Amino acid sequence: EAIATDFARTLLRHPDTAAIGLGARDSLRLEAGLCLYGHDIDQQTTPIEAALTWSISKRRREAGGFPGAAKVQ
Repeated sequence: EAIATDFARTLLRHPDTAAIGLGARDSLRLEAGLCLYGHDIDQQTTPIEAALTWSISKRRREAGGFPGAAKVQ
């Protein structure tokens, strides 16, 4: 913990840096198209809705058994 604190303080001493909050992090995350589990997606969200079809192997797509499998096949 001390190493992380020292690292953060070192970064913040630089005149071109500033501490930001979760709002800024969320803006960057959304611009990058990254979903936050529990906020943007949950257990009811299908891989299609979450743009996560890249994460489903061909074998898993053929076998199904996950929310939204019918849409992926």
